[in-house]
Amino acid sequence: MAAPGGETITAGELKLLARRAGLDLSPQELERLWPLYQQLMAQISLLHDPSLPLEEPAVTFPAQWFQR
Repeated sequence: MAAPGGETITAGELKLLARRAGLDLSPQELERLWPLYQQLMAQISLLHDPSLPLEEPAVTFPAQWFQR
């Protein structure tokens, strides 16, 4: 599994992240979680962008997930 920004995580690492969060997910649930993880990582990478304008330090993300 390739994360935005070129980072790669394995299915086992995603499962470990979920388990550390207190979730015991099935393989099907992990597969459904993967797009959410990708979206979150894309949004987080924006926060780490050095060209982020200083006059706009606050960033918000929608709490809802809209399935396509």
